[in-house]
Parts: sequence; C-alpha cells; structure tokens
Amino acid sequence: MVAGVLTSAQIYQQRFVVLGASNIRRARLPLAKIFLENFSGPVDVVLVGGHGRSFVKTSRVLGWQLPAVCDSKWREQILRYPAGRSHAIVTDVGNDLFYRRSIPEILGSVELSIHRIGSIDRGVVVGPPMERLRYLRPSQFQFLRSLFFPRSSVTFSDALRGAEELATGLEQIAKSLGFSYIQPGVEWYGWDPIHIRWTKRETFWRTIIGDHFPGSLFDVKNGSRSDSTATRLGLKENIQLVLSRSHTQRWFSIERGARQPWLTRSDGSTVSFY
Repeated sequence: MVAGVLTSAQIYQQRFVVLGASNIRRARLPLAKIFLENFSGPVDVVLVGGHGRSFVKTSRVLGWQLPAVCDSKWREQILRYPAGRSHAIVTDVGNDLFYRRSIPEILGSVELSIHRIGSIDRGVVVGPPMERLRYLRPSQFQFLRSLFFPRSSVTFSDALRGAEELATGLEQIAKSLGFSYIQPGVEWYGWDPIHIRWTKRETFWRTIIGDHFPGSLFDVKNGSRSDSTATRLGLKENIQLVLSRSHTQRWFSIERGARQPWLTRSDGSTVSFY
C-alpha cells in the first residue's frame, strides 16, 4: 500500500496516540516498531512530536517551525478513521516553560489535547524527570537554554520551580482521567537532563508500554516474541520510518510537510507523524 492512502472504510483494531516533543521525534523508529510488531493489527500509530514542540502555541527551534500539539492536524485523522480502542501517552511537557507560558495555560493545553483524542481506554502521562533535574547545575541549564531556546530569558530557578508545578499538575490530570502517572528516574538520562539516553530509548518505551498497555501479542517489556510468524518491520519500512517527515512543518521559509499516514502496511496498520 502507498504512504498517505487510506480507504474510507478503514477501521483500526487499536490506536495509539503519543503526544510529546523531541523525545518522540528521537524515538519514532523504536515506538513505531513496538506498536506495529507487538499488537494485533490493523493498528494506527499517531506520533506527535518535534524538537522544542509547544503544547500551547506554534514553536520555532533551530529553524524548524511546528504547530502547537493541541492545534495539530492529527485530530482530523482520528475523526475520519475509527478505531476499536484508543490509547494515549503524553510526555515532554516542559518546553513551554522556556516560552514563558503560564502553568495553567500549559496544563489547559495538555488537557485539551487529551480530550481531542476522544474516548481513551488506557492512558499514561510521563512527567518531568524531577529526580534528574534536581542534579542539574546552573551552567548546564544555561548551555541547554542557549542551544535550544536562545531567545528565552527564563531563569534557572524559575524553570525548576515551573517543572515542579507542572509535575504536580500533570499528576492531578492523570489521576482525574484514570491514567497512570510516571516520573522517570535518573537512570534513563545522561549529561542531558531532557532527553532519554540514545542507547536507552527502546528499553524506556518498552518498559512503559509493556507495563501499562496489556493485550500485546508478545512480551513487549523484554522484547521477546512467542510467535515467529508475526510480521517484523522490513528493511524498507525501517528506512522509511527513519526518513519520516511530519504533516506540517517548516524549515526557515521552506515547507517540509508530508502527506500522512507516512507508512501503511499490508495488514492496514499505519504510522503517522504530526
């Protein structure tokens, strides 16, 4: 099947919507593989991410311009093509602190984004890595701020205080919705306190998905498979996912968006990036 082509009668058995920012962009291949190779299809995987992505407003980081998570076009696909069950993961809530958004505004946009998914069977909210952030030095903070958010004037103390308030608010949102709340431990991070270590990306997501989303065909958490006939992603599909582009994005003045879904498998499963 061709990327970007769905039939009007497309019905998915399960849908996984993952809302976040750079950690989703960095883990797009592991996430797609975990969902496609471990859950019975057809499965719809909707990944919403991007470096410096804001839940509130359009963001611009390193020349890339992306719409806010809550305003993204991903909702149109969800409304157009039904799924038997829908699940959600929300993570990377913190970039908006650098854009000087208020805590109520950020949390409100997170709640709006979740509600736009519709009926959700199981959900997980991944909070800020407070354990790691408490070890952050001012010099590290200033370096990361100047690298990723050079126009930001947020101070070290304000950012830490905001992260604490976000963690509390996100936990309350998770509780009110019946979602699981996770605060990642320090072991998942290196010098960079924001991004999951490159070598631990797949293990991190396998742990979360395996612990909180039952119904897998296999042991997601440990990566073992009991059915050798199950379809793994082929080389072409892996390359296609690595080269993925989002539905709406701009690099300086150049439009770089792409039609979605980006990948469509023979069983009707799809992967879309927004």
